[in-house]
Amino acid sequence: MSEPLKAYTVSDDEHGHVVFAVSNAPARRAGASELGADWEGVTCVRSPQFDGYAPGPVPQRALYEFGWWFECGHCGHRVERDEPHEDRLDADGHPMDPAGFGFFERGRRVFCSLACMAQEDAQARAEAAHKAAVIDAVAVRWPMAQSIHPCRIYVRGDTVPAAYFHLPGLLGTVRWELGDAEVFVEQRDVDAFRRLYR
Repeated sequence: MSEPLKAYTVSDDEHGHVVFAVSNAPARRAGASELGADWEGVTCVRSPQFDGYAPGPVPQRALYEFGWWFECGHCGHRVERDEPHEDRLDADGHPMDPAGFGFFERGRRVFCSLACMAQEDAQARAEAAHKAAVIDAVAVRWPMAQSIHPCRIYVRGDTVPAAYFHLPGLLGTVRWELGDAEVFVEQRDVDAFRRLYR
């Protein structure tokens, strides 16, 4: 019969996580690997309060309830049970109600408030709309384009919508900045591009 898995908290100077193992040594080895550290660079202590979650992972809310802290997935603010929020300001500089803060999660992401979660959702919707618009623009200008990947690039200190895609007959990728009369092709494709798409 195999030994039961026990919970250990493995941490370095900045991060920590719970590892399940039969003893300290394998937990420390696995935890160090997960943190990208070596054996000497981590500490490993028994955490029996998490044994019931074997083989893992421990839910983030359980970690939070036991005093762990997280970084808000939107604003980067610290999310912990005893964190004061009296001095937080909204985007317009107005004081925010401390009662609106707490532990909110979606998937593996943690947020400090419902407002941050809503702002993250709004940004995700805006980014999805941006990507769809770029794909549509590429399809109109280059109807034969394949594998379109929308992006943003920096040109002379400004962000410009662009896309990378493939064109039949070319070996590499093509980059087009929306609205631009020119495209960027790899050196090996210059002659083929001129012949096929001039």
